[in-house]
Amino acid sequence: MTRILILVTSLDRGGIETMIMNYYRVLDKKKYQFDFLINRRERGAYEEEIEKLGGMIFRMTNLSPLKYWRYKRELKDFLAAHPEYKIMHSHLEERSWWALNVAKAAGVKVRIAHMHNAYPLEFTPKSLYRQWLRWRMRWSRTAITERLACSQLAGKWLYGRKTFQVVANAINLEQFVFDAAKRKKTRASLGLDDDCVLIGQFGRITHQKNPLMMPKVLRELGGKYRLMYVGKGEMEGELKSEVEKLGVEKRVLMVEPTGKIEDYYAAIDVLVQPSWHEGLSLVVIEAAASGLMVLESDRVTKEVDVAERVAFLDIADLDLWQKAVKKIEVQTSRARTRASERAVELIREHGYDVKCAVKWLEDYYKEVL
Repeated sequence: MTRILILVTSLDRGGIETMIMNYYRVLDKKKYQFDFLINRRERGAYEEEIEKLGGMIFRMTNLSPLKYWRYKRELKDFLAAHPEYKIMHSHLEERSWWALNVAKAAGVKVRIAHMHNAYPLEFTPKSLYRQWLRWRMRWSRTAITERLACSQLAGKWLYGRKTFQVVANAINLEQFVFDAAKRKKTRASLGLDDDCVLIGQFGRITHQKNPLMMPKVLRELGGKYRLMYVGKGEMEGELKSEVEKLGVEKRVLMVEPTGKIEDYYAAIDVLVQPSWHEGLSLVVIEAAASGLMVLESDRVTKEVDVAERVAFLDIADLDLWQKAVKKIEVQTSRARTRASERAVELIREHGYDVKCAVKWLEDYYKEVL
C-alpha cells in the first residue's frame, strides 16, 4: 500500500477539500492511503472522518511570504523524518511552488501540482504575489513532475502552454439525486411554505463568491422569494450589515454547511453563483444532479455546464439576474425528479461520477510511480 502526502490549506468544507474527500472516501485503501499536511492549527470539519478512514494529519506553519523560511525548514525536517512518501500531491495551487521545490531537494519522486482556480489580475499585494508565484511555476523545469487542473481554464492560467491533465471535480451522484421527502422536511425546518421560491448561494462567504450581490437582487423581487446562504467566511459580518441596510433581513437565511448538504439542495429552487472567478465549481455539479437550474456568473468557464442546466449571466447586470430568477418556477416533485435523473445521466457521461473517476486516479498514481 502506497501512502500519498496530500498538501491542502485546511480540512474544512470548502470546494477543494470536498473534492479531495469525494475521491478519498472511495479510494482503494488496500492500494493507496492519503495522509494530509495542512497549514492550519485549528481542527477542520473533515478531520475526524479522515482519521476513521486511516489517514494521518500533520500540521505546518501557515504558508505566507513572511513565514516561508520557517515553512521550508519545517517541511524539510518533516520529509527527512518521513522518507516513505514517494508521491506529494499539492492542492496549494500557485503556492505549490514552495513545497514542491523542498520535496525535490528531499528526494520525493513524484511531485504533483493541482490547480483549482483561475484568478483575475488585481493590483493588490496578494494578487501581485500570486501572479509572481504563477510565473515561477511556469518557469520551473524540475520541481514539478506532474501537472493537474480542475478545468482547461484553471490549467492554462497556471501552466500556460505546458502540458497538463484535467481531473474531474467528481461527486457521489447518488448523494445528490433529488428526494421529495428531504425537500419537505428541510423546508419545514426552515419555516418555508410550498409556494416560497428559495434561492440558494452555496460556498465560502468571501470576496471571490461576490456574496453582497444577491441581496440587491432580492430587494427588487416579491415577498414570496427567499435567499439562503450555505457557508461561512470572512465576509459574514459585512454580508449581515448589507442585508440589514437593504431591509431584507427577514427574507435572508444563513446556515453553516453540514454533512447533509444534499438536504439544502433539495430545499432550494435555484442555485445562484455570481462569482468573480472559479476553476470549475463543485457546487454547480451537485446542484445540477439535484435537478436544479443554476444562474452562473459570465466570468467563469462554461466547462462547468456538464448537465446543460446552467445560464451564464452578466455579473454587472442586476436587472438581468432579477429577470432570470423571476422565470424560475417551483417544480412539482415529479418534474424535479425527472430533471435530476436526466442530469445524473449527463454528469456520469462526462466523467463526474466519483465511483468511476477514482479508477482513473488510482491508475494515474500507479503510472507516475
